[in-house]
Amino acid sequence: MKEVFRMHPKSALDMVIAEASTPAVDGCALVRSLRAAGSPPPVLLLTERAHGEAMHQAFLSGAHDCLIKPVDDNELLLRITALQRRTRSRRRSLPQPELSIFHHS
Repeated sequence: MKEVFRMHPKSALDMVIAEASTPAVDGCALVRSLRAAGSPPPVLLLTERAHGEAMHQAFLSGAHDCLIKPVDDNELLLRITALQRRTRSRRRSLPQPELSIFHHS
């Protein structure tokens, strides 16, 4: 989780898409850390669990959206676009976002 903060200062993050739960990183904890750092970017969490509790925990942690895996590519793009649109007014001065993918193995 600290790698995300080292690789990108919080002001440079346009959006975070993360797994809700992996052996290495707890996505809900990542969201709480981003929120605690102040002015978090929009966060979309991906979960393998279809039951309501996983979604409930994702939203309670502060995630802006949540999708159940496997994720349809078109739906993911639509959700990303919607999150950008909802947060654009707060971040008008930022340049068009560029995609950076961080994979934690």
